[in-house]
Amino acid sequence: MERFKDRTGREWNIDLNVTVVKRVYEETRTTDGRGVLLTDVADKVPAGDTRLIDRLTGEPFLLVQVLWLVCRDQAEAEGIGEEDFGRSLTGDHIEAAGEALLDEIANFCPNRSRQRMQKILRLGREIASTTEDQLDASLKPLNVKQLKKMVRDRATAASGSSPEGSASTPAPERSEN
Repeated sequence: MERFKDRTGREWNIDLNVTVVKRVYEETRTTDGRGVLLTDVADKVPAGDTRLIDRLTGEPFLLVQVLWLVCRDQAEAEGIGEEDFGRSLTGDHIEAAGEALLDEIANFCPNRSRQRMQKILRLGREIASTTEDQLDASLKPLNVKQLKKMVRDRATAASGSSPEGSASTPAPERSEN
């Protein structure tokens, strides 16, 4: 069982079983009849199909809906409705909950699939961390003026106008509060 905390500090348990997986599938069905089948992650990711992970991590509304369906029994036992559950999840809490969900999907798998899934998740996290570190390192030496100049220069190059013409129309500046 995996856990995550919401922004109020409440701890939620992610405990997948066949009943919960079925609930998620049935209650996320769209007009084409397909729902979110959490076991697709374990079945398809090793073959290179990351669409479900991409959807869950890229669509926070869908992720929160899935989390609600997974945690609904616990929430209802504590008198928490779907809207209050959704309000309690923001930014970093959604990300942590998504990570916990993916870990629990791996835990739900039979042993061979579980080991593959855990390895894939570990590698994915290492790649994401390395990419973020590289991005941070490349942004570190830049300051706001340099970033604005880069944006102006690229916009000028893309539009085909001369840099002199853009100098007469200063770019709007954002206040730094």
